[in-house]
Amino acid sequence: MKFPATAELAMAAMIIALLIGLPAGIISAARRNSLFDSTAMFVALIGVSMPVFWLGLMLAFLFSVALGWLPFSGRLDSTLVLQTKTGFMVWDALMTANWNALGNSFAHLILPAVTLSTIPMAIIARMTRSSLLEELGQDYVRTAKAMGFNERRVLLGHAMKNASLPVVTTIGLQVGALLSGAILTETIFSWPGIGRWIFSAIQARDYPIVQGAALLITLVFMAVNLLVDISYAFLDPRIRYH
Repeated sequence: MKFPATAELAMAAMIIALLIGLPAGIISAARRNSLFDSTAMFVALIGVSMPVFWLGLMLAFLFSVALGWLPFSGRLDSTLVLQTKTGFMVWDALMTANWNALGNSFAHLILPAVTLSTIPMAIIARMTRSSLLEELGQDYVRTAKAMGFNERRVLLGHAMKNASLPVVTTIGLQVGALLSGAILTETIFSWPGIGRWIFSAIQARDYPIVQGAALLITLVFMAVNLLVDISYAFLDPRIRYH
């Protein structure tokens, strides 16, 4: 159940990163040099630079210790019983209609997911802005605007579509990194995933587990990169695989 725990955390972190990073990058490119652009890129710079272990500890202290709003460690309270079938706590609780476990597992997921999402969120926002700005300077964008097309249609329907390849590549690399196990985040929040498993194996000098984990991480990266390469053909009709 190590991989489902990491996969659940990685998916939650990537959803947060996409919901915030993509719109921030698009709006920053559309409003270049505005107050929003400067603020968003400054926050993105902080997100990339901030140590994950420090952010995780500060969030845990604020929302768990000081305010008591969210649980600090684990995936589910020990007082709750959940019949696990897939290893994804939120999904299993939803499928078994265990609403107490659903709310509790979701609460346990928030802090580590937010902590883990900061770096991918910042990278996605910066890459989206950079790629979109490059496309907005192309001749076809100026022609579309001169022909009277709606600015939102030009931005999202034309420019963003052509700028999506480097963004998708960045997202794929971040997904692979998240699925390979966030050692610091999982260790801080006692999340029983691949990252904490590797950390415990290193401490115990259990080399077969470390080697097996390294092989698993390699396979995950290969699989994600393969899916990203295949997606290019759907995003850009000029690309064909023979």
